[in-house]
This record gives sequence, structure tokens and C-alpha cells, in this order.
Amino acid sequence: MTCKNLYGAGGVCDRNDGIIKIQQRDPDDADAMLIIIHEMCHAFGVRHAKPWQTRMLKAAADARRFGMIDLAKRLTDEVHDYQQTPLLTAGGIYEIMGDAVIDAPDISFLQVVDHARSFVAASRREFLRTYKRARQVFDERKRYRQQQEQRCRKIAILRGAESRARDDQAGIR
Repeated sequence: MTCKNLYGAGGVCDRNDGIIKIQQRDPDDADAMLIIIHEMCHAFGVRHAKPWQTRMLKAAADARRFGMIDLAKRLTDEVHDYQQTPLLTAGGIYEIMGDAVIDAPDISFLQVVDHARSFVAASRREFLRTYKRARQVFDERKRYRQQQEQRCRKIAILRGAESRARDDQAGIR
């Protein structure tokens, strides 16, 4: 299935429904084959951990055996890229979510989820099942952000009052 918006991901594998979604592209595009294989390998492991990497390397070996040398190299390179990048922990994902709320105070829960799930290549359902504290983290950060805004308003009011008092003492007005 092709989709217009996958929130920055080239593709998504929904393991529950057995559906792979990829960004709309020309079917002859070399990236399309890479993305489809990448997503198919997620059937063997979520994220880009060892089970996914093992399956990707097997797919690379199969591609090489069928004379698809460029595809084999790209699959292998992709695995090596993920091996060089540390996997995000749940704490890292929650931090990404919290930062999004702080940076964009009007952001909705689903917008935060879509942003955070782009880092782990997961469907919404899979993301929410894996990161069970997502709603709690979102709500806590929203409350924290609101408290910070209230403090800033109080400080501004106090500073304004102090400034007026100094002006009154100095006879300025």
C-alpha cells in the first residue's frame, strides 16, 4: 500500500495487521525495493535490533546471489548504519516526547506520538503498545509547561510592579 504521509518515514510495517505502507513513489525507483525489504524485515523484529539486522543481512545475501549487487550493498550499508547508531531506549523516546511538548506547547498527543514514533519506525498502535507511559509522559510535560508559563506571567507581573514602584520613588511619571 502506498501512502502520501508517513510523518517522514519512507515506510512502516504494521506487524499486527500484516500491512506494509510506503511513501508514494515511482515503482521503478530503486529506493522502493530497499524500503519494501526493510519493512518486510520488521516482521522479524521491531525497531532495528539484532533480529531485524539478521534478516536484512540475509536479504542482502539473497540479493547478491541473484545478481542484485547494488541492492545487496545498500541493504548491508543500511544495517551497518543502524549498528553505528545507538538504539533509543524507552527513556530516550519519552525524552523526545517531552521535548516536543516543551518546544510546541499547542501540540496534540497524537502529533507527539507521530513525531516520536518516526524515531522507531512503528505504527501508532505498535508505538502505544510498546511505550505504555506515552500518555502519562505527555500529560506530565503539558502540566509542567503550563506551570512554567504561569511562573513566567507571575514574574512579569512582579517585575512590572517593582518597576512602577521605582518610578514612583524616583518621581518618574
